Amino acid sequence: MSSSGEYQRPAFSCGRQLHVVPDLPKALAEVHDHGMHFIVMPLVHPRYERSEKVIEKKGMFTRSDMVLSSREWSRYVVGQISDWIMADMTVPSRREAAAKAFHQEASWAQHLSLPALQISLLSKDCAFMAGCLNTFLQMGGSSVYWVHVPISNTQPVGAVTAEGDETNAVVGNDDPWHWWATLRALCTPVSRLCVALEITADLPSGEALLRWMGEPVKAVIVPTSIFLRNAKGFPVLSKAHQLVVKRLLKYDPQFIIKGNTTGEEGDTPYLRYLKHLCGVLL
Repeated sequence: MSSSGEYQRPAFSCGRQLHVVPDLPKALAEVHDHGMHFIVMPLVHPRYERSEKVIEKKGMFTRSDMVLSSREWSRYVVGQISDWIMADMTVPSRREAAAKAFHQEASWAQHLSLPALQISLLSKDCAFMAGCLNTFLQMGGSSVYWVHVPISNTQPVGAVTAEGDETNAVVGNDDPWHWWATLRALCTPVSRLCVALEITADLPSGEALLRWMGEPVKAVIVPTSIFLRNAKGFPVLSKAHQLVVKRLLKYDPQFIIKGNTTGEEGDTPYLRYLKHLCGVLL
């Protein structure tokens, strides 16, 4: 805590992404017990798809803001826009309803004073999404928006294998960096629009990877599924993945652990490994 009373995040900050959170105070307490600092969670239950009529009624659509203190909301919870909203924005017949739902959830995030709101970018077809996002970017204020983008597409071009061997494929327009570049070009240029970069099992080519080194990467999402097991059974990253994480450290990102864990220690071995990789004293 600074002398002015403003919150200062730890030098190494790591959060936990959760898909469904039935008991938010309990989930936050468990995350803190494991040594992590914040959670990333959907603001609304993932299955609660609302029609335009339901949204226009302006009834209760998610949990009360009273389940946490204003201090906890503003320091320890990163909201996530519902995935169905982002998917529907790519379907012309469903865009209007998706836009109203986006406005509803983003307005709620502002009401809660969340430190950031995460939005999944699914393709380069993002003009409509940019229009919705610009409504909030142009309002001013302190709200920060993390655009969740995979570092490589499911079928990567110019991919690097886990062993570090680069293929000869040519980087094309389906490189997720192009998705982000398109969105950024369509949005109001503000520092509050950032990248939450997900490290995927397959890594892009060196050329594609260099593009990300010039972007405002504020969070690095590390799925548990990309970890290997060492001789002692502990989770570790391949040398290629280690190099990517270390190169991203110059942006001082916050880390997010995502996915299922096994064993009695749960998230602890993954958190311990990331701290080791980032040179944090344990």
